[in-house]
Order: sequence, then structure tokens, then C-alpha cells
Amino acid sequence: MRSTWSPLALLALALASCGRTSKHGGASVSEATAGSANMAGSANVAGATSVTGAGGDAPLDCAGAHPGPKPLVTLTNYQLNRTLGELFPGAASLAALTPLDEARRESPQDEGFGDASDLHTWAHDAAEALSKDAPALSALGGCQESDLATIKCRDQLIERLASRAFRHALSDDERSELGEVFVDGEKLGGSFDSGVRAVIEVVLQSPEFLYLIELGNGRAEGDSTALSGYESAARLALFLTGTLPDAELAEVAASGELSAEVIEQQARRLLGSPGSREQTRHFYANLLRFVGDYRAAPDYDSAMVALAREESGRFIEDVSFDGAGTFRALLTEPSTWVNERLAKFYGYPGVSGDAFQKVQLDPAQRGGLLTQSAFLTGNSHSNSTSPVWRGQTVLRKLLCWDGPTPPVGVIKTPPPPDDSATTREKLEAFTSEPVCQSCHKVIDPVGFAFEHYDQRGLYRTTENDKPIDASGELLLSDASGPFADALELMKRLAESSDAKACLTSKWLEQAQGRPTTEQDGCAQQSALGAFTESDGKLSELMVAIAKTDGFRYRLSSELLP
Repeated sequence: MRSTWSPLALLALALASCGRTSKHGGASVSEATAGSANMAGSANVAGATSVTGAGGDAPLDCAGAHPGPKPLVTLTNYQLNRTLGELFPGAASLAALTPLDEARRESPQDEGFGDASDLHTWAHDAAEALSKDAPALSALGGCQESDLATIKCRDQLIERLASRAFRHALSDDERSELGEVFVDGEKLGGSFDSGVRAVIEVVLQSPEFLYLIELGNGRAEGDSTALSGYESAARLALFLTGTLPDAELAEVAASGELSAEVIEQQARRLLGSPGSREQTRHFYANLLRFVGDYRAAPDYDSAMVALAREESGRFIEDVSFDGAGTFRALLTEPSTWVNERLAKFYGYPGVSGDAFQKVQLDPAQRGGLLTQSAFLTGNSHSNSTSPVWRGQTVLRKLLCWDGPTPPVGVIKTPPPPDDSATTREKLEAFTSEPVCQSCHKVIDPVGFAFEHYDQRGLYRTTENDKPIDASGELLLSDASGPFADALELMKRLAESSDAKACLTSKWLEQAQGRPTTEQDGCAQQSALGAFTESDGKLSELMVAIAKTDGFRYRLSSELLP
């Protein structure tokens, strides 16, 4: 049963809860177990029967439903942009619309959907443009353009727009309120267009659209309440495609509560769809800090930024959905996708034209996502590499290392250019003090592994006429040990149980819209188990997360009486 509260009442609820929308205390399972307590020690991670925390190994009792906490979650700017396109597919009027800034919300740890005034402007501009787009309104309302101003078409347009945007069947109160919004808008503007504009603008700023509101089906099972079919479908679609449930999933949701078997069936169907491919690209781009702006380096302009991101996006798609489909391939596969300009940039022969094509690489020089320009440039300075950035990103995002922040007063500015020394030599001298080494002895060797790639991602064997030394030692996790370069480091991580546990945690955060907590131990355990048993199949990890209790239940104690 849906809420009978008005949009204004729901907005008040949303505003009262927004201070805890996406922040939650407690470390993630992987963060709690992947070496934060001992930077130089071997990490313990979520295993088959227990999750390790600060208090040691504790067996998990996973009988029954175990949903984690569910604070009120907002749609991200990325999801809002994609959802608008899904509400009005092919609408020519949206081409000139400035999208919401997706960089504001890179992960569940970042709060909210940005500035409220930005959201208002986005909704206003979209409504203004769409209200004059007769073909788009006609398609949405299911009627001829000549019939747009009729009451029947108006009602159909409101019904279809709001039910899709709100991700549930409309209540009578919602229909009535939106009908009043249309009438008021029509009176103020003096036309049908102004009524439509008012409805679209209100819908795009409604709590039912902006927030993932979950009230459950009203039937408690212990301290858990099953979600409605619409609520489970919305979670699943946002997780796997970053947008609304498609027609088939919406139809299944309308039939009632979704079983674990139905959720698995729909998850497998959605995986590999265009929306799922785009969502997967977006996840890794944000996780690994792909370059997103112009870098002041030779031959690296804004067009190169776009080409580098496209290269990695196509590689992610190919590995995840068309190729081996494994975590191992994501980190080590010696192939990539380039067009003529990008191939010339890298120095790959035999590629012509603007179309991207798959090429095999020299496995002694490159392999996997982290040896591509998007990652390497996104984790560099404009005029030099940054072993600290590169090392931190690998440790934090692939091993969930929760290293301390630098002490107050420590100089963070990188050492100045020196044509007589390599970047490694300069950084080693710069961080030689014991207070620095407490962290840099962990971070820097991982970053040095990538020194064969300059700030643009081009391969090199020397720097300032000196040979590159990319060797080092990983000091934490079950992958700890020496390596000769980034390729050997990635091979270690590709076989690491700790790295698989960390990726499980990151995808679980994406699915839940919040950081993981100790209460997510059962979900982490089941998803990691399926991931491991499938030899690191990325699709099996996604399906396993979709089958966790978070997609079917929420805590009854969190619901209003």
C-alpha cells in the first residue's frame, strides 16, 4: 500500500531526514577487515563463515531476513539525468538542456543531489522545453498531437508521467493533486502548455521522484518488512541500469511482492542491456577517478579526455559482458579499444578511422583497466605523475584500505620539477622523514608501480635520461609481496580474496546508496561467496547482490508507526 500523504508532507519528511540521507556510521565490512588497523600487516576479509572486525572473528547467523539500515536515499545526479531521458525517450527538446553536474555525487558517501537551486533550475528548464515539445508529449500521453489539449490526453499524460517517475501506481490522491497542479498552471499561463509545464516541474521536484521512498507492504516478519514489488523493482533498476524499471520489470512489479527467484531472473535479463552497460561504465569511472577535465599536457586536450574515457568504457563493457567477464580480466586483459587518433597517441600501429576497434597489446607493457590513459591521467598532476594519488586510489578502491589523513602541518605540495632526478627519487627524498614514512611506505610503492606511464598514460622506460624503477612491495592484504611493475601488481590483486571482498563492498554500496556497515555482514558474505565460487565472474557478483535481503526487505523498526 502506498502512502496517502501529500507531496508537501513527503517533502517535509525528506527534509527532516536529509541530514542522514547517505551518511551512516560504521566501517564497511571490507574497510573494517582490509588492513586499516595495521597498514603493514596482512588483512583479514569477509570469509565464508565469518566477518572480521575490530573485535576479532565473529560467526554470522544469517537465518531469516537480514536487511541493513535504510536511511532515506536520494537519486544521484547521474540517475536523475538518465531518468529524465527515460521519461521522455528521444525528446529533441532535451538536447539543449544542461544536465545536472554528475561530479557532485560520485559515490554513496557523497551527500545529496547537489545544490537545491541547481535542481530547481534543471526541473524548470526541462519543463519549459518539454511543454513545447508536442511529439514528446504525444508519445508520452499515447495520443495524437492534435488531441493533446483534450481532457483524456491530459489525464493519460499525467498518469504515465507520474507513475513512471514515482516508480509505483498512482494513488487517487496523487492523481487529484497533480490534476489541480495542471489546472493552476493552465490558469496562470493561459494555455495547455503552461499546465503541462507545471505538472512536469512539480513531478521532477517531488520527493516521490527524488527519493527512494520505501514503506513496505505492511506485513512484518520479525524485525523485517517485505518491500512492495514496485519498491524492489525500483531498487533493482537503479542498481543495474541507473534509471527507471523498464516495461517488463514494471509489469512484474505491478503483480505484487517480488520473490528472490523473480529478482534473480530480472537481474540476469537486465545485465548486458544498454542501461546496465552504461551504469557499469559509470561505476568504474567514478571508483577509479577517471580523468574528467582538461589536463595541461602535450597532445591531451578535451577531445583526448573524451577518447580516453571512451577507450576505458568500451574495455569495461567488453570484459564485463562480452569477454571473459572476470575480475581477473578487468585487471590484466592485454587488449583495449582505440580509434585512429587514440592509437597514434599511444603508438599502436594499423588503426585508421574514427570508429573504435579492439586491439591486442604488448603484454609486457600493458594489461587491464589501470594501464589505460583514463585512470593514469585522472590520478596524475598536469605536468608529472603522482605516485601518491595512484597508490592511494589502488589501495582505497581495490583493497578498501582506510589509511589515516596526513598530520596537521605536513607539507602536501609535491616536490618541484627537477630535470636531474626521477619522480621516484624526488618523492623518496621528500617523504624520508619518519612522520611521513608511516603512511608513504605503504602508499608510494604501489604508486611507483605505475611509473612506466607518464602523466598522460604513455609508456616510457626512462625519465630525465634515467631508467624507470617500477618495483616495490605491497605491504598489506593477502596479495602482499614484491612486484616488478604495475603488471605484476595487478596480477597479484587479480587473484586476491581481499580485493574481491573490497569490490563486493563497493558494488554493495552502489546498490544500497549508502556505505556498508557491520549489519551488512550477511549480504557481504553471500555476495562474496557467489563471486568467489564463480571464479570472479562480475555478472555473478551483480546477481548475488541483487538477491540480498536489501532488495526485498527493510527494517520494521525504521518505519514510521
